[in-house]
Amino acid sequence: MTIGIMSVANMAPLYLGIEHGFFEDEGLDVELVVAQGGAAIVPSVISGDFAFGYGNVVSLMQARDRDLDVQIVAGSTQSAQDEASIANGLLVAPDSEITDLEDIAGHSVAVTTLNNAGELTTRATLEAAGVDVSTVEFLEMGFPEMNEAVLAGHVDVAWQAEPFVTMGESEGMVNIADPYLGTLPRLDAAVYFSSEAFVDSDPDTVAAFQRALGTSIDYALEHEDESRAIVLTFTEIPESVANEMVLAQYSPVVNMASIELQADLALEYGMIENPVDVDALLADGSRAEGE
Repeated sequence: MTIGIMSVANMAPLYLGIEHGFFEDEGLDVELVVAQGGAAIVPSVISGDFAFGYGNVVSLMQARDRDLDVQIVAGSTQSAQDEASIANGLLVAPDSEITDLEDIAGHSVAVTTLNNAGELTTRATLEAAGVDVSTVEFLEMGFPEMNEAVLAGHVDVAWQAEPFVTMGESEGMVNIADPYLGTLPRLDAAVYFSSEAFVDSDPDTVAAFQRALGTSIDYALEHEDESRAIVLTFTEIPESVANEMVLAQYSPVVNMASIELQADLALEYGMIENPVDVDALLADGSRAEGE
């Protein structure tokens, strides 16, 4: 069974689960294939090359809007519950005139992909602060390039995630706000998904994957030191940063309020053309019982 993933720290529960045999215990022989990004994973899942993939919620809504029948099968990475555990941020230079969300009006913000999760969460957070988002310019840029671009004055704000938040703060950059938390506590940032064809044809494997992932996430949350250590085996994050960065929040099931809000915002912001059928987007077992 092949899973398409990205080389990011949030893969820690998956790697820990494989290392400790949680997937093998469910009868699953897992092969991980690292892709350049979520955009490359979706077509491989649809074609059947990957049984499962890892990607952000907005991208999956956009895929369904293009009649690609992806389905969320499990949760994964969620935003912080409160200010004490933020792992994302809007970073500015140490000497920036921007000191709060209101100051971002009339400035530029770097996001990894236009019309996607970065822009959606930043817009929602700024609007909640009363900012006229039409005055904000969004620029597309990779996470590794953002901090230096801000420090060099090429862009005013970086929509960042760990470990780049910790790396930026070590250079004196200031985190104005966590746009995920500003949109909604426990916002589902990334999930595991499959194709409807695979979900319908092999529900036993889907259920086994959900159980193994749930066990893996529980283990990761209970063993922070192991989570930090295993990140060093599949990323190029320096050990000093891995030891300091804020670890993501994880959940094997999605937060329904989060999925519904992102669907509404994606439609409002023109990121999709049609309303999302949330029930069709979510496979059995991907949400908490009763939701």
